[in-house]
Amino acid sequence: MIDAPGATTLFDLAYSGRSLTERELVWLGRGLTAGIAATHAAGLTNGGLGPNRVIVTQHGPIIVDLGWTSRITNADLEPTEDLYALRDTLLFAATSRSGKTTDLSDSVTQLLDALGESD
Repeated sequence: MIDAPGATTLFDLAYSGRSLTERELVWLGRGLTAGIAATHAAGLTNGGLGPNRVIVTQHGPIIVDLGWTSRITNADLEPTEDLYALRDTLLFAATSRSGKTTDLSDSVTQLLDALGESD
């Protein structure tokens, strides 16, 4: 669980300068992966996952918007694109605004690398 005041977007949480711990990243990743899996099971792709479309609550992350704008402009979205977006979202959460990956553990780096090799 992430200690966040009420419900806030992942973007706002990171913009406040708070990077997530490895444990929080696992919690976030599990929740987002479950949401993406449910979307794919329904025959859809998200097409717009990002920090501004994730609400962080005490009960788990909630994906909002489901990328409707992206879907309208590009109907040929592939499920792998959601995995790339998941990687980018987790990287943003892990590094806050800095983008520095040098402080990430080996296990987090390996996970992010694996998500980038989804082809």
